[in-house]
Amino acid sequence: MGIIEDALREEKSRNQQVSDLYQREIDSLPRGSLTIKQVGSRRYCYLRFREGKKVRLQYVGKAEEVETDLRAQIDRRRELESLLKDLKSDMSIIRKVIRD
Repeated sequence: MGIIEDALREEKSRNQQVSDLYQREIDSLPRGSLTIKQVGSRRYCYLRFREGKKVRLQYVGKAEEVETDLRAQIDRRRELESLLKDLKSDMSIIRKVIRD
């Protein structure tokens, strides 16, 4: 079982590196969801997120200036969080197999 165990240890190491990379990128992206409020004829973007038990709104800017970029960043964060969850699941299985 030496070859398989070595391969699993390499996979564990690779998963840890990728996991750290994903986590750093997640930390750099905005958390929460995008909320758009309309005041008169203007639209404004806010980030809605939790701090403890409270839901916070953080003003980001006018919708026409930041909406597209902010949506892309939030979508990227959600994608990375999903990938990170899958990696952690894989890591759990690898730990069980190699009894680490």
